[in-house]
Amino acid sequence: MNEREFALEQVNTALPVFREINELYYAANSLNQQAMAVAADEDRYRQKTKKAFKWNFGYEGIGAILGWNVPILVLQVLGMRTPQILAIAGAVAGGFLGHRFKKKLLDKKHQSTNQQIDSMKPQMEQISREIYRVTTENQEQINLMPRDYRYYDAVSFFENALTNGRADSMKEAINLYEEHIHRQNMELNSRQILHQNRMQSEMLANIEQSAQQAAVNTGITATFTILQYL
Repeated sequence: MNEREFALEQVNTALPVFREINELYYAANSLNQQAMAVAADEDRYRQKTKKAFKWNFGYEGIGAILGWNVPILVLQVLGMRTPQILAIAGAVAGGFLGHRFKKKLLDKKHQSTNQQIDSMKPQMEQISREIYRVTTENQEQINLMPRDYRYYDAVSFFENALTNGRADSMKEAINLYEEHIHRQNMELNSRQILHQNRMQSEMLANIEQSAQQAAVNTGITATFTILQYL
C-alpha cells in the first residue's frame, strides 16, 4: 500500500463519522435559524405596534384623542357643555387604556414567541446528545484526521483530492485544502461556511476533552450543548 492509498484508507474510514456529525450540526443550525427568525418577527411586531397607524400615532395617543373627543361629542349631542376637566380626564383615561391594550398585544406576542422557541428546545437537546454520542463513540476514527481539519468539509475535500489523484499524500491534500480555504476567504459568501467549519472543529475538540475529564473524574458530569458552536 503506497502513501496515497494509506491516506485514502484513513480518510474513507473517518468520512462517514464526519458526515453524520455535519448533518446533525446543520440540523441544529437550521433550528437555531428558525428560533432567531421567530425572535426577529417579535421585534418587528413590537416596533410596528409602537406606532399603530401610518401617521405614527401610538395606541396611547389614539386613546387620548378618543378620550378627549368622545365625552365632548356625547355631551354636545345631549345639548350640554363639556367641562374642561372632564375632557382632560377622558384623555388621560383613554391614553391609559391605549397603553394597556398595546401591552396586552405585546405580551400575547411574546408568549407566542416563547412557546415556539420552547417547542424547539427538546429537538436541540436531542441533537446535542446525539452529536456527543457519535463523537465519543467514534473518537478513534476522528483522530485519524489532522487536528485542525476535523470537520466534514476538510475530510470530504481530502477524499476527493486523493481519489482523483490531485494529491499523493495527506500532506499534499492539506496543502491543496489550504489553497481552497484561501480562495474562500476572499469570497464574502464563503466566510460563514469557514466560520461554521472552525466551530465544528472546536466543538469536536471540546467534546473529546470533556469526555476525557469525565472518564478520569467520575464526579464530573460531561455536559454539552450545540448552541455554543452555532
